[in-house]
Amino acid sequence: MLNPSAHPLCLMAGDGSGVGAPLARLLSERGWKVVMLTSARDAGADAPDGVERVVLAPEDEQAEQVRSLQERHGPLGAFIHLHPVLPPGAAAHSFISAADREPIERVFLLLRHLSSPLQRAAEAGGRGAVVLVARLDGALGLDGNGAFRPASGALFGLGKTLRQEWPQVFCRAVDLDPEIADEPAARHILAELHDPDIALAETGYGRQGRVTLVAVPAMVPALPAEPPAIRPESVFVVSGGGRGITARCAVAMAGLYRCRFVLLGRSGLEPVPEWVWGADEAALKRRLLDEAITRGEKLSPPALESAGRDLVARREIQSTLRAIEQAGGQALYACTDVTDAEAVKAAVTSAAIQLGPVTGVIHGAGSLADKRLEKKTARDFAAVYGPKVEGLANLLAAVPPEQLEYLVLFSSVAACFGNLGQADYALANEVLNKAAHRIQKLFPACRVLALNWGPWDGGMVSAELKRSFERQQIAVIPPQAGAKAFLAELATAGMQPLQRIIGSPLVQPPAQIEPAARRVRIERQLNLAANPFLPDHAIAGKPVLPFTCAFAWIAAACEQLCPGYTAYCYEEARVLKGIVFDGEREPACTLELEELPAPAEGRLQFLAKVTSQGSRGKAVFHYACRVTLARQWPDGDIPPDGPPPAQTGVDANPFYASGVLFHGPCFQGIEQLLAIDADGLTLRCQLPPIARHTQGQFPTRFHNPFVVDVQLQGMLIWTHRFCHKGCLPTRLQRYEQFAPMPFGEPFYVRLQVRTRGANSVTVDLVAQAADGRILNRLQGLQGTLSERLQRQFQTQSEQ
Repeated sequence: MLNPSAHPLCLMAGDGSGVGAPLARLLSERGWKVVMLTSARDAGADAPDGVERVVLAPEDEQAEQVRSLQERHGPLGAFIHLHPVLPPGAAAHSFISAADREPIERVFLLLRHLSSPLQRAAEAGGRGAVVLVARLDGALGLDGNGAFRPASGALFGLGKTLRQEWPQVFCRAVDLDPEIADEPAARHILAELHDPDIALAETGYGRQGRVTLVAVPAMVPALPAEPPAIRPESVFVVSGGGRGITARCAVAMAGLYRCRFVLLGRSGLEPVPEWVWGADEAALKRRLLDEAITRGEKLSPPALESAGRDLVARREIQSTLRAIEQAGGQALYACTDVTDAEAVKAAVTSAAIQLGPVTGVIHGAGSLADKRLEKKTARDFAAVYGPKVEGLANLLAAVPPEQLEYLVLFSSVAACFGNLGQADYALANEVLNKAAHRIQKLFPACRVLALNWGPWDGGMVSAELKRSFERQQIAVIPPQAGAKAFLAELATAGMQPLQRIIGSPLVQPPAQIEPAARRVRIERQLNLAANPFLPDHAIAGKPVLPFTCAFAWIAAACEQLCPGYTAYCYEEARVLKGIVFDGEREPACTLELEELPAPAEGRLQFLAKVTSQGSRGKAVFHYACRVTLARQWPDGDIPPDGPPPAQTGVDANPFYASGVLFHGPCFQGIEQLLAIDADGLTLRCQLPPIARHTQGQFPTRFHNPFVVDVQLQGMLIWTHRFCHKGCLPTRLQRYEQFAPMPFGEPFYVRLQVRTRGANSVTVDLVAQAADGRILNRLQGLQGTLSERLQRQFQTQSEQ
C-alpha cells in the first residue's frame, strides 16, 4: 500500500453508508488524512474525530475542489466510493429507477478529476488506488437470494474499464453483503485496498466468504431437436430492432419460428426515394448535394452527414421489415425513444392490440460515446446510460414481467472485461447483467438471457474500429454466425447459465505497476474461523501458524505485485516470533515489502517482514526474509546425491500417534520412514488433498505450504531419535522451489544433518518426485531444540 506520508490524502465519497465512519477511523489510525465527500443533504452529518466532511462541489467546480483539498492535506493517494444502499423494490421495473442514476453519474464524473493525481501517486513509488464498494449480495449479484438494485452493479463495469485506462492505478470493485455489519465491512474494504493482486478486478464478501468471477469458456450450444416455447402467435418487443445486430437476430427468429415482432427505434419510417436503394454512402451524399444545389440550398458538412444517416437508417428499417415478412414472420415498427417511458408504453399497448399479448422482450437498444473517462461529459453519460438502463426499466414497466416467457438482454463483453474509452458503456451493460440475475430470481417462469456480445462486423463497429480490433487480435463476429449463435442461445435458454459471453473478450493486459523501489504494506486479519486447518497445527492446545504458511503468503503477495513472475527462492528467512492463536485476540498482521535493485535480468527481489501490534501498542516482529522472483525459474532437474530411496520402511503413523509429531490430519503426509542414521534420514510422503475451504486464507498456488510442512517434519523425527528433544524451525538460509508440489502425489524427502549442538540443529532438505525430479531444496534450516517442546508435542497428541 502507498505510504501515507508521501501521498496522505484519501477521499471517501458516498451517502448514507454506516461503514464510512469505521473505515475512516481505520484509515486515520494508519496515517491517512481522510476527507469525506458528501451531498448537500448529508452535509450536517457527524464525521469521526480527525476526519473532515466536505460537500461535493457542483460538476464544473470539482476540479478546483480536488486541487484545493490536495493543497491543504497533501497529494491524493486513494479514492474510496461507498455506494448508497437503496430499497430493492418489489416489482421488476421498480428496482431500476431514476433515483439510481444520480449516485452513479456523480462518481463517474468525479473520477475524471482524479486520474492525474492518482497516477502521480503510483509513479512516486507507491500505489494510487480506487476502491468502489457496492452492497449487492456479497456474490457479485449471483447468489440468487439477494434483494438488490441492479444499478449498483454499474460500479463493476466502471472499475474494470478504469483498470484498462489507468494501468498504473490499482482499481478494485467490491461487493459486500448488506448483512455484514459496519465494522467487519470496513475491515474487508481495508483488506482490498491493501491487496497486492493487481490482476484481480472484483471481489465479493458474503455467505461463501471472499469470491470473485471468472469467465468459463463454453461452446455455442446446438439447436435442440425440440423447439422452445416460441409459437407463430408469440409476440416479441425488440428495442433497437429496426437496424443492426438486433434486426439480424429478429429476421433469423422469423425464419425459424414465424413469430411476430414490435420493433422500437428512434429513426423515422418515412419511405425513402427509389434512388436510395442500392446506393453506397458516397453516392448518397453526392445525390443529396446535387438536390440541394438544384433547390438553391447549401448543405453544411454536419447537415450532409445527418441527412445521409437518416436515409441509411430508414432504408435499413424498411429492409428489416421486408426481411421479416419474407421469412414468414410479422412485424410492426414504432418510432419510439426507449428512454421515453410514456412513448414506450403507448407503442407497446397499440401494437398488442394488433398482434396480441407480448410474450417476450429483446432489449438491444444502445448508443456509444467512446472517449477516455477524463474527456467524458454528463451528456455522454446520459446518451449511453439512458438507452441501456432506463430503456430496460421502461420496457418492463410497459410489459408486466410475469407475462413474459423470454427476456433477452443484449449486453457487451465490455461489461465483463472493461474497454478503453467505454467506461459508460461498460457500466450500463453491467447493470443489464446484474438485472438479468435479479429478474430470473423474481420470475423463474421467464427464460432470461444476458448475452455479452463481442464486437460484430457491422452495427456500431466502424471500419477504423475494426482495424483496431485486428491489431489487438480481437475477432469480430460475422453477422450470419452471430445470428446463428443467437438462435442457439435462445433455444437453450433456461438450460445453461443465463449470462453468456459470445465472441472475443476485449482484454488488454494491464500494464505492470513498476515504479522504482516499490514499498508496499499489506494488512491481513487472521482468525481461526477463516482457517479451518489451524487446529491441526496446535502446540499445547494453542493453534500456531505454520512457518510455511507465512512464507507462502509472502511469496504469493510478491507474485501478485509482479504479474508474470514466480517467487522461486527466499533467503535469510527468520521466524522471530510465531503467530499463536491464544483465544484472547485475533492477530492483525502487516506484511511490508521493499523492492531491492534487480539482481539479474528477468529477476526481481524484495525484502519482506511480517509484524503485528502488541497489546501495549508496540510492533511485534514475526517473520522476515528476502524473496527472489523470476520470469522463468531455474531448472530443478539436478541428480540427487546417493542411491535412489528404498521402497519400504517403517510406517509413520506411530510418529503422529505418540507425540513425536504434533500434527493433525491436514498435515499428516509422511507415509514411511525409509532410512535414518546419525547423518540424516529419508522419508516417503504423500499428503491427501485438502478442501479449498479448509485451506482458508492460505490457498495453494505454485507454493503449497501444507505439503512443504510435511517435508519439515523430518527434522522433528530426526531430533527426537538422536537429540531426545522437540524441535521447531527458527531460521532458513535458502529455499528454492523448482516445480509445483501438489496434493495427492508421492514424493521423497532426504534430510542431511549439517551441525548439531545442545540447543540447536541445522539440516539440509531436498524433496524429490517419484520420477527423480528435484522439487525443492532447503539449505541451512536451523531448528531450536527443547525438552519442553517434546512434552508439549506429546500433550497435543493426547488431546
